Amino acid sequence: MRASFDSLSKEAATRQKVQSFEKVVKKSPMNAKDLVMLGIGYFDMKKYKDSITALKKSIDIEPNNPRAYYQLGRAYLAIGDKESSLEQYNILKKLDENYAKILFEEIYK
Repeated sequence: MRASFDSLSKEAATRQKVQSFEKVVKKSPMNAKDLVMLGIGYFDMKKYKDSITALKKSIDIEPNNPRAYYQLGRAYLAIGDKESSLEQYNILKKLDENYAKILFEEIYK
């Protein structure tokens, strides 16, 4: 019972966090870091397509943000698009070797 309560409270906290970031992004749609956080929240809620949309917008604004590419690679992987995830890996190799290595390990685990 305790585990299901903890799970529900975590889901509620994630949902609340996403709602907060949605409001922030609505007011400041050009804030790449908030878009990444929104994308991560959507990912945690298993809203992978929304996650991809937010992360792509973030990359359009700030194209050298390795965290955005890493999270985008994870989101593509979650929907079964290994090819797009590998594209993010190839970009990450040039931006941040650590994120690239972690994504590579997630792709091939």
